[in-house]
Amino acid sequence: MDHEDKLLFDDWLWEMPQAQLDALELSELASAAAEEGVEFPQISATTAIAEDDVNPVALLASVGVGIDQHRLSSWGGLLRASLKQRRYTVAIRKASDGVLHLMGSVPFTE
Repeated sequence: MDHEDKLLFDDWLWEMPQAQLDALELSELASAAAEEGVEFPQISATTAIAEDDVNPVALLASVGVGIDQHRLSSWGGLLRASLKQRRYTVAIRKASDGVLHLMGSVPFTE
């Protein structure tokens, strides 16, 4: 497969079947991508604090700029956004009560 024909990591993650997404462990993300021939990009991450009674995926989906869709999973969920002619997938993982990790291939300078 040419580099141009390769499935982008963001598309691979977004299109993952629900059961596989629910079972996905962060520590296995790179190896899972490699097993399917998907190039693993540099991942940017940040931590956010949220109120416990708020669904962070739904909240960010409703107020985030450029967010087109969202998916829920057993560990949090995914946001799908468009930025400068490219589509990105951002994972939101609940670390503990009120603490969230946001991770994606989009550079935080964007």
